Amino acid sequence: MYIPLIFLLTAFFLGFSISLNLSSRFEMPGENSGFFLTLALAFPAGAVVLGDISYFSSYFSKIYLKNVENCQSSGIAVGVIASLFISFFFLFLNKKTGKNGIRIYNGRKAACEAVFFAILFSFIFFSFFYVFHVKNGVLYSGASVYSDYSPHTAMIRSFSKNNNFPTQYPHYGGADVRYHFLFQYFIGVLERLGMRIDTAYNLCSALGLSSFLIFLYFLSLKLAKSSAAGIIAIVMFFFRSGSAIFIYLFKNKENIGKAIKNLRTHSDFIGYTLHEDWGFWNYNVFLNQRHLGFALSIAAAVIFVFSDFVKEREKDAWNIQAFRTSDIKTSLILGILLGLLGFYNGAVVIGCLLILFGFFLFSSEKLDFVITAGISVILCFLQSGFFIKSGGFKPKFQFGFIAGNTAGDVLTYIFTLSGLYFVVLIVLLMSLKGKSKKILLSFMAPYIFAFCVNMTGDVAVNHKYIIMATLFSNIYVAYSIDALWREKNAVLRIFASVLLVSLTLTGAYDMRTIFVKNESKAAVNLNSELTRWLCKNTTEDDLFLTPQYSMSEFTMSGDMMYLGWPYYPASAGYDTDRRQEIADLLYTTDDEKTFEKVAKKEGIDYVVYEQGMSTASDVKATDELIKRICKKVFEDGETAIYLVPN
Repeated sequence: MYIPLIFLLTAFFLGFSISLNLSSRFEMPGENSGFFLTLALAFPAGAVVLGDISYFSSYFSKIYLKNVENCQSSGIAVGVIASLFISFFFLFLNKKTGKNGIRIYNGRKAACEAVFFAILFSFIFFSFFYVFHVKNGVLYSGASVYSDYSPHTAMIRSFSKNNNFPTQYPHYGGADVRYHFLFQYFIGVLERLGMRIDTAYNLCSALGLSSFLIFLYFLSLKLAKSSAAGIIAIVMFFFRSGSAIFIYLFKNKENIGKAIKNLRTHSDFIGYTLHEDWGFWNYNVFLNQRHLGFALSIAAAVIFVFSDFVKEREKDAWNIQAFRTSDIKTSLILGILLGLLGFYNGAVVIGCLLILFGFFLFSSEKLDFVITAGISVILCFLQSGFFIKSGGFKPKFQFGFIAGNTAGDVLTYIFTLSGLYFVVLIVLLMSLKGKSKKILLSFMAPYIFAFCVNMTGDVAVNHKYIIMATLFSNIYVAYSIDALWREKNAVLRIFASVLLVSLTLTGAYDMRTIFVKNESKAAVNLNSELTRWLCKNTTEDDLFLTPQYSMSEFTMSGDMMYLGWPYYPASAGYDTDRRQEIADLLYTTDDEKTFEKVAKKEGIDYVVYEQGMSTASDVKATDELIKRICKKVFEDGETAIYLVPN
């Protein structure tokens, strides 16, 4: 267990040395922000850099040095050693500049903030563990997150049990990788080094999301000048704004008592817009998209720093003095960190750049923006060129998101989804002045992008941009609630309280639903005969024709499926229709030459057959031909694996 801890501590030490060089930019007069934000950024920053160095070192070791068996051992060792050198370089750089923002200005307040952050981390870690944990060798995944964990755990296992270099997408093996996967790689390294998969996944995810919330708190304190606004913004993070609960009660107004009673026993998310019943907008997103919270922590650090440059007056943002840099070192560091996020979570990078563009329009120090954005874009393109060899979905204009294709559809959708929150935002945009209005407008840039651009072929995944915009816009909603309360007027305080409850009631019910729904869990045996045989006898270079597995004993081996559950690769831009037709053909044909020709052309090495299985087209599959021409190499119960002849 001490080896993965060394890896984690190396990441933290590296990240701390990097964030130490940013600590003076995290400071606010009389506040403890420099201390807490330097610590908060340490793990995400270190994990990104250490993860990338280890990954590319392992890749180089396997592909160019032909060190197939021990490529990850050598790559991880190089990553740790290089990280230590980089750490000492940044410590020296910080000492040379003499800037250090790690100061506690208010000991009592710092203690209260530390307790608050510890409670946040504890709840997050508990909730992550609640929906994803191992007990007696069985992996349990909650009902609301099970589906999303399938591609993530398969990718994790492709590194902890295999050496997935060049990296393939386990649910669409034999091709390049088009989905951001480096967070899963980092978890895979920890499991490979000896940390249990649930401990590694939950711990790193909780550290990343907690880091983001610490940044959200201090960004709220910075922009709203109130700790209460920071706390409210975090409350709104956990309890999303929405109108679903009110629409439900209105639709059942004839028997409101029964409706409320039904809410107590209901175990599904309520909603009246497409996918809202998936938990599409609430805390459930962060339970299943673990890399989202992790990546947001670095994006929040970038936004925190660059919010300083937004000016009250437009003329101060567009004069000759505005085209300058105030701190090249900070711009370079933030540009590198943001750029390295490209394959941790590309949507967060895009969302952050959109917000930065909004800041740029209203800011001085424009050269700092150019440096940070330029470096991040270059790094993202370099990574895309390295990982994505061909094909992929080309971004295109698509108005309406999942609401429809008219302005009326969009407005109806937004109001139905968000209700009062939408009204509050409109009021804020009309009432805020100067810098506050410009920052809020910038925070809303990802909203516009989500409703106008399709990046992957599955436009529904644009909900991440809307969530990101909402989380930062919440700061000003929290500010308005706090401002009403601070008026010390009984009527205004009642209004503020009612407003807060109204904005968070749907989210509070969603949170209750999350825990109720996830009492039901899917179980996968991590030590099954099938998983053990695959880990011992096959490698990442073997391609399996399989039933359309989601999370299963097969995916726990980290092996590559010709076509797993189609939704996952389709969302990432792969041509699943073509492979589906071929899979149907191979599972149903009785022509030997056709089978051999097609299997060879597609690079399929093994066929997995389960008794009574059907194809995705709901055609009964048969193994009569497969048994005749392929060698059975494994059988356990109703599952058999056949080796396709060369």
